[in-house]
Amino acid sequence: MDVAEAIYTLLSTHPEEYWVAALIMQRTQMEYVLRSAFFAKAASHKELMSFRKNGKMPNRGKRPIYIADVAAEASHHLGWDKAKLLKTVKNHQRDLSGVVHGGKEVLAIYTMHDTWGDLTIEWDELNHHVDNIMVFVQLALSVAMVLSPLDAEAMDKAVRPIYEKAHAYFGDSAPVEV
Repeated sequence: MDVAEAIYTLLSTHPEEYWVAALIMQRTQMEYVLRSAFFAKAASHKELMSFRKNGKMPNRGKRPIYIADVAAEASHHLGWDKAKLLKTVKNHQRDLSGVVHGGKEVLAIYTMHDTWGDLTIEWDELNHHVDNIMVFVQLALSVAMVLSPLDAEAMDKAVRPIYEKAHAYFGDSAPVEV
């Protein structure tokens, strides 16, 4: 939630200067939410304690678990639509991976206009990223709700304002319901 708020701050104050940084933070937001969902229910207590100790994701077979596998296991344990979540995660990760790791996408961004470094972009080109930010905010809320000790009334009071703002943003049709 704090990463989403930071992204919102960057995009609402100076989008023309900070949209690239916001996209980088968006990848972080996705991984935070998915890892929290994974450790909330899917991971064993032993895997959680090991992660807390050494910071490494648990193995699945001979390799550490990949983000798509984290999403799949979390979706199974939290009742999310696995197919929709995996599609969102794979598209999201693919779109942002090069930006995060300094791939050809970074060069393309900074040389997209005649003047190198001109980051001018039409707001409409960022809409799907803003949609993804909202999706992962809703997923983060659902993880928090699953783990919350609040009763139904207190939970409703805590979550309803954010839920209503998200639905006001999306209108009648959210891009992903997981």
